Amino acid sequence: MALAAAASIVWLSVCASPPAGASLSRVSEDMAGARLVLAISPDRPACPALALPVGAARVRWLGFEPASQDRNPVIRLIGPVPAAPDDPIAISEIELDDGHASASGPMLPVGPDLLDQARPRAVGRAVLRRAAPGTVAVECAAGTAAGSAIVELPGHLPRGARLDLAAEYDADTPFDISLGSEAPIGRLPPGTGQQEVVPLAGDRDARVAATLRCPEGSARISLRSLRLRGGEDRPVPLSTWAWRPAQWRDDGDGLIAAARDRGLDRIFIGLDIRDGAVADAGRLRSFLQAARAAGLSVWAVEGDPAAITKAGRPPFLARTRAIAAFNRGSPALDGIQYDIEPYLLAGWPLDRAAGIAAYLGTLQRLKREAAGPVEVVLPFWWLDMPEMAGSLDRLAAAADRFAVMAYRTRPDEIVAAAESALAWAGAHDRPMTVALEAGPLPDDRVQSFRPAAEGELWRVTLDGRRILVLLDRPRASPAGQAYRRRGDHRLPAGRLSFLGDAAALTAAIDRIRPVLSVWPAFAGIAVHGLLDSPRKEP
Repeated sequence: MALAAAASIVWLSVCASPPAGASLSRVSEDMAGARLVLAISPDRPACPALALPVGAARVRWLGFEPASQDRNPVIRLIGPVPAAPDDPIAISEIELDDGHASASGPMLPVGPDLLDQARPRAVGRAVLRRAAPGTVAVECAAGTAAGSAIVELPGHLPRGARLDLAAEYDADTPFDISLGSEAPIGRLPPGTGQQEVVPLAGDRDARVAATLRCPEGSARISLRSLRLRGGEDRPVPLSTWAWRPAQWRDDGDGLIAAARDRGLDRIFIGLDIRDGAVADAGRLRSFLQAARAAGLSVWAVEGDPAAITKAGRPPFLARTRAIAAFNRGSPALDGIQYDIEPYLLAGWPLDRAAGIAAYLGTLQRLKREAAGPVEVVLPFWWLDMPEMAGSLDRLAAAADRFAVMAYRTRPDEIVAAAESALAWAGAHDRPMTVALEAGPLPDDRVQSFRPAAEGELWRVTLDGRRILVLLDRPRASPAGQAYRRRGDHRLPAGRLSFLGDAAALTAAIDRIRPVLSVWPAFAGIAVHGLLDSPRKEP
């Protein structure tokens, strides 16, 4: 709903309930359970309020801004594309970007030749010679003075991965190779058509460079290829979700057959819980017995963002107690997976630090109540939030294993999205599943805003909280900073979901499987919507 304001002033307020005559309101709840209503109304309410001189403009959307240390970040509003221009705007995500790119650059790819994007330079008595494209030819003049060829690589080594550096070259003398200014990590023996593999140790976040050090006397080397290698193209476990209890209850044999047809090893099922107990317990035990006979592991899946709130936590814990009671019989579920996603709460931006504390507290309670294996699902960006920095050990202790939602469809983007989670899981000795999406998703609209004298987005402060106000046209904001829309593009669902395209999904899994295997924590692939979406055959 949008506000058509005939007057020159409307009132923005933060109240416990919608004020009288409110034309636009959004209800949120903080982690303590306090109800907050962000609203626009024609008259001043009896709660904290701020006059907005919007004139003939219309207020299209209101939202609390996530905490930020940056005074004027780029603001991105992301949400489903409306069916019609005047439809209500739904913003599902607010991104704040301070414009500072990571100093370490992108992750270096595993497999492709790194020389294609490398920048070589010579130091001391080393000289770069003209060579074929993609080749680094170095000549060292006679003498004992220092000299080297430094091949700057376009990014950082995959964090937490076990890797080798594979070189193909011709050399007339042995050359030591190192990363940057560190001690040599290996030696390239002389010969024509040589191939040498050097194990890499340690973890580096900064950009790296391969350095070829000149030996004593004159020497030549022609480096034709430099690749990261590691892992084996081994079979990995494959899993999916069946959220609707009817899927196992009404056609358990069909669900098991479909899972085996897809080559699945594990399935996460939704449960009906009534009066403090798992419903249809007898039918569930029959399903578990048949699944186990077919070699299929079955876990329960539980998910509700409100599980971290004061009101939502008790009933969520009660569900876990009901599952734990069921599991005292036989056959039992193999574990419980929690896909809580608290960032979907409208009140999440109010205090992310408090939200994370509530989330971790909920996970700890769930782990105790579950009395069995627990898996937790995380978005790929979760571990990189500044508010998570001091809580990563506590998070690792709250579950036996994890899954990261790396919802992308390009193989390189999937791997890059999963990198931080796989590195973190390896450091904490926790298995990590990489999850993909194959169900239907809407296209998203991404609007980017930058500070300006006039803008469609206002950033104001009320009652100690920073609030975003989106208008239908640019206006100067006397109450705060205005932001002008500088980008507006559509993010196709095909960037995030395979949409049941079995051929594309299979090809992507075949591509990422050997790459993901370089991380010791990698424990399989899960595909959301795999048994729900129709196949799109080639």
